[in-house]
Amino acid sequence: MLGPEVLDAERYREIIFRSTTAEQAGSGPWSAHGTLTLRGVSRLATVNVSEKSGHYVGILLIKQSDFGMKPVKAAGGTVKTKDEVRIQFDIQLTRQAIQREVIYMMRSFIFVVVAILAREAAAQVRVRNSVQSR
Repeated sequence: MLGPEVLDAERYREIIFRSTTAEQAGSGPWSAHGTLTLRGVSRLATVNVSEKSGHYVGILLIKQSDFGMKPVKAAGGTVKTKDEVRIQFDIQLTRQAIQREVIYMMRSFIFVVVAILAREAAAQVRVRNSVQSR
């Protein structure tokens, strides 16, 4: 699986999923939509995620051929793996990762607040200038 025919782990050391949107169906699991990059190939993907005892667990179904992988064959081709693969994961965030995420969110929030305040200040200056010019 790690060799050049499948994952090619020597050349492609990371598998990346970047979510663009997420939605929850009631109180059930979340569906995170985004881009999965595997073997240098990016494809749209949906990951189903739920939280269980502080862990985020999920499932993603992909076709190996969509990412340039050849399903493994053995015994002269008499034993084959399916093209569709089910990827299961279990992620537990560390305290450090949570702190990094909180800091990132706070910086993003501060940036938005500063942008809004700057826009409001510019609008007030325009109003003052138009009042003074009358």
